[in-house]
Amino acid sequence: RIVKPKTIVNEAIELAEIDANNMGMEIIQNIQPQLPNINVDPILIEQVLLNLMKNGLESMLGSKYGELNLVVESDKTDVIFSVHDNGPGVTSDIKERLFESFFSTKKEGTGIGLNICRSVIESHNGKLWFQNKHLRGCVFYFTIPIDSAVSSLKENQTNHERSKLDSTNLSHNEIT
Repeated sequence: RIVKPKTIVNEAIELAEIDANNMGMEIIQNIQPQLPNINVDPILIEQVLLNLMKNGLESMLGSKYGELNLVVESDKTDVIFSVHDNGPGVTSDIKERLFESFFSTKKEGTGIGLNICRSVIESHNGKLWFQNKHLRGCVFYFTIPIDSAVSSLKENQTNHERSKLDSTNLSHNEIT
């Protein structure tokens, strides 16, 4: 379905802010105006974004830093979502295992969250990765290609035009 990224962000933020408020933290949004539409299952992408924000918030528990930044921007090919936390970052001993099934750094974690997130993003022809920040914290990024939305939109327009043409021809044929 073709959707505006801002719609997905608003839904995910609404849910994540409940946790942020309970933890005494804040989610700062930096959303590029005029983002292109994307062709996605909005519920799945919302769940990915929500999972990444919750992970970021949890990573900052017990820290003096209480701001999680959500950035959404686009380049020529993708809409790029990024969640910036101010936690301890991802340690070198777990970097390679972070997206493995059933691997978790949380006491009560199942280890399926990031693995499922990556699968969802890849099923939308996007990518999901992370990068530690220089001083503290980590950034999780994911991309959704723009061209799939444009292609889908063009295809819908072409089908609509074809349908109009077919009905015009039908009407013309019935008359003659």
